[in-house]
Amino acid sequence: MRRSAGALLSGILLLSGGVLVGALCIPRPVPPSADAPEVATRTVPVELSDFDDPRQVKVKPEWTPGADMIAGADGVVTTLDCAPGHVWSSGAVPMSVNDRALVALHTSRPLWRDLHGGERGPDVLALQTFLREEGFNSSDTSRFDKKTSSAWRAFQRDKGIGVTGIGFQINGIIQLPEAQITIEKCPVAVGASISPGTIVATGVPSLTQLHASMPESLTAGARTLTLGATTAAVDETGTVLEPNLFASEPRIMQGEGATDGGEVEATLRLAQSLKVAMVPPSAVFGIIGRQGCVADGAKAVPVTIVSSTLGQTAVAFPVGVKPTKVDAVAPSGLECN
Repeated sequence: MRRSAGALLSGILLLSGGVLVGALCIPRPVPPSADAPEVATRTVPVELSDFDDPRQVKVKPEWTPGADMIAGADGVVTTLDCAPGHVWSSGAVPMSVNDRALVALHTSRPLWRDLHGGERGPDVLALQTFLREEGFNSSDTSRFDKKTSSAWRAFQRDKGIGVTGIGFQINGIIQLPEAQITIEKCPVAVGASISPGTIVATGVPSLTQLHASMPESLTAGARTLTLGATTAAVDETGTVLEPNLFASEPRIMQGEGATDGGEVEATLRLAQSLKVAMVPPSAVFGIIGRQGCVADGAKAVPVTIVSSTLGQTAVAFPVGVKPTKVDAVAPSGLECN
């Protein structure tokens, strides 16, 4: 009985061992991916898009105080058209003193004396030039002659100003530093007594410089600065070439959004956008500075590296060159010339 049980157990073990050996000897199925030939290098399509390299920067304005308008008259202010934001233009009549109208004038040189007849000098020529530009028949001799005197009287009549003799009187004008001045404040009022040299109005400060902090690694090329609705060219140092264009921007005028030091935020961009393609960083090889290559199969295509971000590199192709695809990983052994 014991021998029968032992023989049965031995048989079972032999049968199990045979099954195991058989299983080990039967070939296992191979996954198609492991048995397939080596897959060709992966490629990425080339799609061009506009790129202007926008950068947020801080800009700092520099102001020049507004000019003072000085009257040469002596007396009581009887009329005055002056308030913040008003514009005084050359040839206008913004006030009167002792009921005598004072005309605002801007000339190429300051007028500094009375002219009765025969005087010569650059100030006389400046008055003559002003009169001719206003459409009056003045000479251009740098001498206050009869023709110039007649033109000045005609100008006074045209502006509704009482003609004051045959000459030019300095106390009948208000000299303007520019052809148009926007008023910031008015130190005098109707009824105030003034004397020659009294400041009767002050212009708004002028924006003389606007400078942007320039980030590192900027894409090469001319740039513009945009603040609010205004855009102007900026040089390579960050200096805005026409700062006066921004003088009326609210954040410049009022300091809204200003940071420490009076700086405000603006956007710096390429003046002319570039056509770039986004490729994996591994696609670019043979890099020297901003120059490198990408591979289009067995062909090396030169590129300029425009920008790099996490996982993407923006490259620009030479004019007239645009492959439809590039290798995602640069092949070994391919030279970038």
